[in-house]
Amino acid sequence: MAKTERELTYVPAASQAHIDGFIEMLWLEKGLSDHTQQSYRTDLTKLAIFSNNQGVKDIAVLTTEQLQDYLAYRHDKGLSTRSTQRALSAIRAFFVFLISKQVRVDSPVSALSNPKTPKALPSSLSEQQVEDLLNAPLTDDPIECRDKSMLEVLYATGLRVSELIGLTMDQI
Repeated sequence: MAKTERELTYVPAASQAHIDGFIEMLWLEKGLSDHTQQSYRTDLTKLAIFSNNQGVKDIAVLTTEQLQDYLAYRHDKGLSTRSTQRALSAIRAFFVFLISKQVRVDSPVSALSNPKTPKALPSSLSEQQVEDLLNAPLTDDPIECRDKSMLEVLYATGLRVSELIGLTMDQI
């Protein structure tokens, strides 16, 4: 859309009727919480507004390509992957509803996959915290001696905990 064009911010009647029917089904048949219903309504309303701005007055007729455009739009706006996954889940359920009501015969969402959530790096100890652990005084407790030895091996070798636990006596 050109920057000079004015964005529409309302949901066309056809889209609103389908969204209302879907939300009513969530309440009556599925018994979903008010919070979940509101989240689904918000996600579908945003899709309907986007679609209206693209010239599509009824979200029930959206194609896979148009949904891909919507996902790209969300990405370009910097929305989180988790937020987009939740929205896609709502959209997926919405099209299943439309099929059950014989409004559609197929789901344009079936060809779409959820965006991948980036894996967060595990938190690590600071250099000072590692030194404090390694310099902790030893006691006569064999379990504490074992634990300290394990920490020193982990720190010195870079082994993963699962690798350390899997070591046998002949590997030491």
